[in-house]
Amino acid sequence: MSYSRWGSSYWYTFWCASLKEETENRDNARFEICGVISFTAKELRSDMDACLEKVSREHPDGDIKELQGYMEEFLSDVDEEYPENQ
Repeated sequence: MSYSRWGSSYWYTFWCASLKEETENRDNARFEICGVISFTAKELRSDMDACLEKVSREHPDGDIKELQGYMEEFLSDVDEEYPENQ
């Protein structure tokens, strides 16, 4: 699922497929910032500010608040797909 695309945003972000050897779950679902980095849902939940800081050091021209919104939307989708009590 894409959260943003180039052309309408500085960022191209999407929910990325898990590695072949992994079964995707609530913690290892991956949020990809194309050409930049990817984070697991667990990393984003644990310290989103540190993740945003890491990206902003490499891409100071990008709108970090906009990116945060995409990350939050991704986490919401992950929580819907993989409820915590499942």
